[in-house]
Amino acid sequence: MDRQMSIKAYMFEVLRHGGSRLMLAAGVVLLALLAGCAAKDTSNKTVVRFCFWGNFRDLSMWKTIAANFERANPDIKLKLEYITGDYGRKLPLMLVSGTASDIILMDDEYHPGFAARGYLEDLAPYIERDRAELRIDEFFPTSMESFNYRGFQGGLPWDGGAMLIYFNKDLFDEAGIPYPTDNWTWDDFREISKKLTVDKDRDGRIDQYGTNLLSGSLLTTEPMVWCFGAEVLNEDKSKFAMNSRKGVEAFQYITDLKWVDHSIAWAGEGDDVGTEAQLLTGRVGMVVAGTYMMLTLDGVKDGMRWGTAAMPRGPYGDRYTRVSWDGISINARTPYKEQAWRFIKFLLSDESQAEVGRSGRNLPIRPREALKYFMNAETNEDARRAIDAVQYGKLTPITPKYLEVDQATRPLMERMSLGKISPKDALKEMEINVNEVLVKELAKWGREKKKH
Repeated sequence: MDRQMSIKAYMFEVLRHGGSRLMLAAGVVLLALLAGCAAKDTSNKTVVRFCFWGNFRDLSMWKTIAANFERANPDIKLKLEYITGDYGRKLPLMLVSGTASDIILMDDEYHPGFAARGYLEDLAPYIERDRAELRIDEFFPTSMESFNYRGFQGGLPWDGGAMLIYFNKDLFDEAGIPYPTDNWTWDDFREISKKLTVDKDRDGRIDQYGTNLLSGSLLTTEPMVWCFGAEVLNEDKSKFAMNSRKGVEAFQYITDLKWVDHSIAWAGEGDDVGTEAQLLTGRVGMVVAGTYMMLTLDGVKDGMRWGTAAMPRGPYGDRYTRVSWDGISINARTPYKEQAWRFIKFLLSDESQAEVGRSGRNLPIRPREALKYFMNAETNEDARRAIDAVQYGKLTPITPKYLEVDQATRPLMERMSLGKISPKDALKEMEINVNEVLVKELAKWGREKKKH
């Protein structure tokens, strides 16, 4: 999901080259220090290893879920392998070197790359066998699709969320601006951003910006692209689709917001400060962020007052947002597939999903548990809005070439954000670069399937 943006370049190199000898050697040493060998349990329990990322709240949640699982499955010892630091940097090393855990926490954008290389178990037969127990028909829309690459179900979703607009109520009140309604548009967003952009001390320098709407990567711009009626890739994910009239309109909107209105900070004006800090300090009036932001803001008891708004509607009446799911996968090389599957089923049970919801890290996988347990959603309109956003959310295009596509577009996105290239010219170059990346994807997938 969005928290791992900093590790994409490294993962791109490892996945593209399959891991160099130096990377593998370093990985083996690192993993020996981090995880060690699979431990033998003197009580004759089967030791099943589970690796995951997260903060201290996530670790606490996993400890609770693990303890509950072991009580329900006394023949299994679940060994928690909490990967601190850069999870995405270490996971490819573990998979390439054959030292990865039996159960693996998986990010949706990276999943196809691992699935296409044979590192993950296809869960389709397990799902078919236990479909009634899993109650997959009750899952949020798009969640199952997010871990299915061309029919290969390399993981199951267990929590997720969507991007929303978060706004500083104090700044709205000071400017006399009504809070956004559920039917607001991107034109409304622009006008409000202008009003919230203020030189408070009249020294010729802007002190408060309307928004921090970003245009430096695919993940941050997808909602805008979709709301303006464009797509990132075509339907079968084989060609770039943003180089269209509507795609140009979307990026021209962002460009004008920044370079015509100056409602977005320019380079050197504090645009490198984190999203949470920008909103909390009153530096920015409106930001776009995932559901995870809600827990951070909820912890601010005596600071600014905040609210959420649905993603605005585009010029053609469409409203979309980006939805992202965390998944859980089984290492294709583990000898403990059935034990690993038992844990996955337990994670998707009502008991565990209640823990996920109470943690506040993201939405449980079923609307019922989300409404009951996430951030008091039954009485909290912001939490309910987060649940509603999943219903109109879309996935980042599912392709094992995601990292390469990101690399092919990011430099041009950044140049466009800096005003060094027009949206029209940038999208033309992106189309050439991305299509070169995607042209061999289907043939390569066919070869990988035969190999594994």
